[in-house]
Amino acid sequence: MALGSTILGAATLGVGLLVGGVIFNATGSSLSNKADEAYAQMLRAEEEIERICSYMKNLSMVAGKYVKTLSQVNEIYKTHLQRLKYMVEVDHKTNWNDYTENERISTENTVLLVGLLYNMCKVELVLQARDEKEINTINYTEVDQSIAGADRFLRDKGLIA
Repeated sequence: MALGSTILGAATLGVGLLVGGVIFNATGSSLSNKADEAYAQMLRAEEEIERICSYMKNLSMVAGKYVKTLSQVNEIYKTHLQRLKYMVEVDHKTNWNDYTENERISTENTVLLVGLLYNMCKVELVLQARDEKEINTINYTEVDQSIAGADRFLRDKGLIA
């Protein structure tokens, strides 16, 4: 009877180990699958982060270039505006016929600079994406055209070398 009890205990232990091994294998497999899924999500997130960082870097570069040109035009405008203000407030020249040729050109350039600044301020640096899951687009074409137009205007008017 003692021998039978020992054999039955050993058999039960074997079945217990077998069931425990199956459960451990299933749990381990489930944890492994979850780890693989988490790793795949991390890789997707890393790709998205890289894409956004690249976008932000390019946007910063384009915006910096645009602000530089916009600031240059603004500084030239402010100089012309000061000159115009001086002609009106100090020299008391309010009649167009009293202006010299240079004063007329300066006044004309001041008005044209206002228009140039206005048009530059209307440029959208970023174009809204149609799908909210997509990233916005940098408006390279319009920004580059605006910069080139401003440079051309300033050179044509002799306002920069």
